[in-house]
Amino acid sequence: MLIIDDDYKFGIFWEVLSKENEFYYGTMMFIIDDEIFPKKVAFNHTLDTIFFNLKQSANDLYHPAEKNNGELGSNTVDNRKLSYGKVPNIISLNTSELGMAYTGWEGYGGISLQLGFNEDTERLFYSEDNGNNFKEIVLKKGTIQNIFEMLPDNVALEAQLPKT
Repeated sequence: MLIIDDDYKFGIFWEVLSKENEFYYGTMMFIIDDEIFPKKVAFNHTLDTIFFNLKQSANDLYHPAEKNNGELGSNTVDNRKLSYGKVPNIISLNTSELGMAYTGWEGYGGISLQLGFNEDTERLFYSEDNGNNFKEIVLKKGTIQNIFEMLPDNVALEAQLPKT
């Protein structure tokens, strides 16, 4: 399944592969500016947990640093401060197990997503190396939340299970 924004800059791809003990397992990747994250494909992600946490983090905004006016603006963002949660008005998006570093895979550190707002746009900062380096993409305001809200619930995941 695929959900992507109208500008084809941000999306989520997933496939449900199995269900065990009421959890839905499969593969899931973010599409960000024509790239796929995480770079290594795994087939045992807990999809219902990931989707729940993404939806929750977009609705219950968690600011690791202080929040003043709510807008990041067009300010330059320091990678080191961003990595340590020291940039005001940045929201940390919970990528669950997709954000974990996996040892043994050279250069692979999961995916970290941080979000800030500037008037009619949102600035998505993403890292695949445990926050050592962040890239940025600018999207229409509301893109991330709209995509996350379209993620399936457990009833929809059940319907996506492969027929045996």
